Amino acid sequence: MVLVSGLANARTIVSANPAAREAGLRVGQKLAAAQALLAQFEAVPYDQAAVDRWHRFLAAVAYRYSAEVALFPHAIVLEVSKSMGLFGPWPRFERLLRADLTALGFAQGRPQGGKVRRHLNACDNGMRAWGSARTNRV
Repeated sequence: MVLVSGLANARTIVSANPAAREAGLRVGQKLAAAQALLAQFEAVPYDQAAVDRWHRFLAAVAYRYSAEVALFPHAIVLEVSKSMGLFGPWPRFERLLRADLTALGFAQGRPQGGKVRRHLNACDNGMRAWGSARTNRV
């Protein structure tokens, strides 16, 4: 499956699942070229307005877990250390958050091993930068 965007006669691929990528389809490729390369695949129109709406919805859900939520173009960052007294240590907190998101129909694979730490560190650094930018406004 691929997501496509653009005018009907000039659609391009904006995202492709692993099977499509293995078959040689790639982001930025014209839909016509992709169809010449692979005869059968599902092309779904990319709806930026819907993506933005769901992004804001998920940010609102994040407020259930933290009063400090930052919405970035491709991420939602929340400060959790102050919420652990209410939700428990990180493993429990993470299970609750994942269960909530799964119940809402949003399921994602779990990062393996050290990836969780790197994601948390990146988020922590991003939140610090965001907080710093917020407090240093002119």
